[in-house]
Amino acid sequence: MIAMMDGYRVDDLMAVEATRPPRASAKWCPIRHGDLLACLGTFADASGWELTDVCYHLRRAGKDCLISADVRVPDLPPPLDGTTLWLGVTNSNAYQLPVSMFAGVRYTATDAIIPLVEIYLGRHTPKFAKYVERNVHKGARMFRKVARDFGRTIARLQGQPMRPVKEKWALFEAARGRWMPGSRVFRVDRKFLKSGGTVWDFVRCYAEVQTLNPPMVRVGGTHKLLQILL
Repeated sequence: MIAMMDGYRVDDLMAVEATRPPRASAKWCPIRHGDLLACLGTFADASGWELTDVCYHLRRAGKDCLISADVRVPDLPPPLDGTTLWLGVTNSNAYQLPVSMFAGVRYTATDAIIPLVEIYLGRHTPKFAKYVERNVHKGARMFRKVARDFGRTIARLQGQPMRPVKEKWALFEAARGRWMPGSRVFRVDRKFLKSGGTVWDFVRCYAEVQTLNPPMVRVGGTHKLLQILL
């Protein structure tokens, strides 16, 4: 497993403490990143899933975490040649975000991650912390359900032309919402001009440029783009 913390390797995600922010309410409960990863592993073992290229990325001194993995699910092939099914779990002990799971695809040649669906797992409460395994397993079962529709979703986006006005609007929203640094938005436009011109081509080009950004920015920014396009 490869782990990165503010650009440095860490040996064990379990060693990262789950701390409570000073402004958190009494009902707010921190969730250990390592517990989420362990629960994902127990589900994969019990269900015959194979998790590969598992890694995690931390920021805010270890308070925020993205767990990332390629997934091989029995009887569920990747929707496109050159891709794998991809799963991500995000957690913030900085009192910023709930616990979520993302389902999508990753292009193996470019490492472009396209998170098609966000699966809400829960908020930081004592009840969630007590039943964290049940909540993660429930999200993993939902992952399998939504992943079955990826082929239809991608085919629909491949059949839609990305008109210039819509492309400029989407890039403007990306820069305005800081889903991607404004200086890199122009790279998406240049790359897209050399593509097939569909909505999916645009998303793929956007995701490829996002590989220049930190992992949590990549996932969040690409998913927000998809939300305004789908």
